[in-house]
Amino acid sequence: MADHGDRSIFSATQALIAQELSRLGLTARDLITAGSSKGGSAAILHGAAAGAGRIIVGAPQVKVGSFLRVPHPNMLRFIMGDTTEDSVTALDAVVFNAIDDMLDTTSLSILVGEADHHYKNHVLPLKSYAESQKKQIELTVLPGLPHAEIGAVYRQFLTANIQQELTGAGEEAVPFTFGRSGEDPETLCLEVQVPVGWELASRLFCGAEPVARTLTAPAAKHCGRASPPAGTGPGYSCGTPRTTLSAVSPLPG
Repeated sequence: MADHGDRSIFSATQALIAQELSRLGLTARDLITAGSSKGGSAAILHGAAAGAGRIIVGAPQVKVGSFLRVPHPNMLRFIMGDTTEDSVTALDAVVFNAIDDMLDTTSLSILVGEADHHYKNHVLPLKSYAESQKKQIELTVLPGLPHAEIGAVYRQFLTANIQQELTGAGEEAVPFTFGRSGEDPETLCLEVQVPVGWELASRLFCGAEPVARTLTAPAAKHCGRASPPAGTGPGYSCGTPRTTLSAVSPLPG
């Protein structure tokens, strides 16, 4: 963000982003900025400033000054030059100001756990402010997920969103992992983090043949297992491209 109030670091990062986009023959619309926690704050700031096409973050710190004031006053002093109330207020406003600067062509997606203190203290105020400025935030809330566990789930969320972006798929992405079970190599395991208020329907295919189907009530995690079809032999494999996760949608009301 800054070094004792000097924003040269931020400006240099923005210049590097522009330089790399030009070198690769890309535009800002091709840019995706990503990060979780403090990295999520940086992704919003740099993504908005650069005019990125996508910003994908996990549990970002929004009121950065208030967050740093007590547990990390040294970081607050490094960024702002002091730890005064005015500096806290100014730093609290930085991410909100980024929302003001965010282009209508920029899509901002946030993943956060319902048990994460960032949800009520940071993410909800940001979403409320964005709506007041007629800016859209796609918010995915997972039940029972604390801040300490956001990293692994966010990586799944980021991967799923980038896959959606690359394939041009229109549906919302949810975090999931898929692969052979560590306990039984002949068993496939699909584990999905289901957002609050959603229900999950999944279908698992080998080629055109369905090998498993599940419909579950809303919950934090669902794991479905399917044994490979009889007669497929040891060479049988079924990777992510052959997995169809469908009918994942918000519940009515």
